[in-house]
Amino acid sequence: MTIDMNILSQVVTVITDGMEFIGVISPCLKDFVDACTLILPITIHIDEAKAQVKPLTRQLEISRKQLTNENAIKLTTDQPIKVTFENVSFSYPSRKEETILHNVSFTIDAGKTMALVGSSGSGKSTCVQLVLRFYEPTDGRIKINEHDITEFDIYNYNQAIGVVSQEPILFASSIQDNIRIGRNDATQDDVIEAAKQAHAHDFIMQLPQGYETIICDGCMTLSGGQRQRIALARALIRRPSLLILDEATSALDSSSEKIIQQTLQQTSKGRTTLVIAHRLSTIRHADWILVLKDGVVIEQGSHDDLIAAKNIYFDLFKNYQGETLNVQPIEEANINQSEDSSTEIILDQEINSVLTEKNEEIKESFVKEETELLIDESSPGSLHSLINLLKLNSPEWPYLVIASIFVLASCAVSPAYSISLVEAIRAFNECTTSARMKKLYVFTSIMFVLGIAVVVFRIIEVRFDDDLIAPGVLIGGLTFALSYPVITFILPSLCAVAVVLYEKHLINPELIILTTALSSTTVYNTAAPSTPSTTTKAIDRAR
Repeated sequence: MTIDMNILSQVVTVITDGMEFIGVISPCLKDFVDACTLILPITIHIDEAKAQVKPLTRQLEISRKQLTNENAIKLTTDQPIKVTFENVSFSYPSRKEETILHNVSFTIDAGKTMALVGSSGSGKSTCVQLVLRFYEPTDGRIKINEHDITEFDIYNYNQAIGVVSQEPILFASSIQDNIRIGRNDATQDDVIEAAKQAHAHDFIMQLPQGYETIICDGCMTLSGGQRQRIALARALIRRPSLLILDEATSALDSSSEKIIQQTLQQTSKGRTTLVIAHRLSTIRHADWILVLKDGVVIEQGSHDDLIAAKNIYFDLFKNYQGETLNVQPIEEANINQSEDSSTEIILDQEINSVLTEKNEEIKESFVKEETELLIDESSPGSLHSLINLLKLNSPEWPYLVIASIFVLASCAVSPAYSISLVEAIRAFNECTTSARMKKLYVFTSIMFVLGIAVVVFRIIEVRFDDDLIAPGVLIGGLTFALSYPVITFILPSLCAVAVVLYEKHLINPELIILTTALSSTTVYNTAAPSTPSTTTKAIDRAR
């Protein structure tokens, strides 16, 4: 077996260069470790997000199983249901060591209203989440009409429940569409009937476009009570068997709260209703009241019975009455003021509508003008922009040439040395001594010159940020730094001058945002500080 000297020399050279580059990589390991350290907080947030997504994933799995279950029980629309908690205990999956509910038992009879009272963290919202099947009880079970809650068709079950939360979520669409979200097959008459039940029909008809009024930021301003009544109409349009009111009035002012309270009392008649509230005025007319503390039922009964017992509920109600007496004159003033200013509200809404239409016309004309400018076939392409950029950079061309030469020279040392070494080894394959010596002389001379260059580089080698920088790269970097102000300051200055001096189609909000972002970003990328002469140069070039 013969060994080819060419292959052997190439293998040795590659191994040598590889070991050299391993040494070059080692200083970068510090940056890698720093990056790993910085990413640790991000992974913590990712894990928290996964923990929050798990309940939704589990809900989808439950839906998938029960959609394929032909024997699942279905509820009849607009028929009150009976809800029963039997020794229910619960802990969140992310906090299994902490028990939120402890053997909670209660029954909401069909067509009755039950209220849950308690301080924050007592377990009221957890009960609602269990009824909505966001979670399953850790112990015990929940029954609907004497059937286990897991036996019901999940889609039909969700359609039979209406929820009104503390902060109503309204989408950027018409009022009619927002109400119809509750039931996709609802007709216009159903929408109007639901709005009437929620006492929202009158103020909707006073709006300029009625049910077609668009709800969005800057389009139409609705009060908290109006938004809450639209959300209530969305819940009522599906004719729910169970209506859940999760602190539906806690974010409203006193006048709006009274209107919503009257509406809720009327809509909950004959319908199973579960109410959660901090304000006791919302629940005093409930058929049954449950007082929770730290996940335990400590008191239950009707309002009169709990007041007569003079226990925790009595203290809560007495404190609430004291607060109510303090604010009662203000409430009456607010009601009178709201009645007297109804005309002003309608006028403001009409003005907002006119301004919105005018803004849309201006926006459409502006977009049309911008589009025509962008699709103009005669407009210069990217090559023209590159040529203009090079022209702007013409005073820095000498620096760029010097930088390119030094960087290329520094990068060419290792490849040139490898090629010279391989060719010097291959010279031994020459048959005659003269040819061998001639070839060795040429390539050893090249290696000698490269060695001198490396020695010179090592002598003037500098330390920058604790990393060794070759002089070729250093000089190239310094010369590149001299040309950086064109990119980091002159170009943003030209954009600013163009925005101020040129035609109106250049005054684009997106362009202004982009220019601001560019100027703020390039501050951190500047290798050499800008000087007043740089600013003067930018303005002169713009002219």
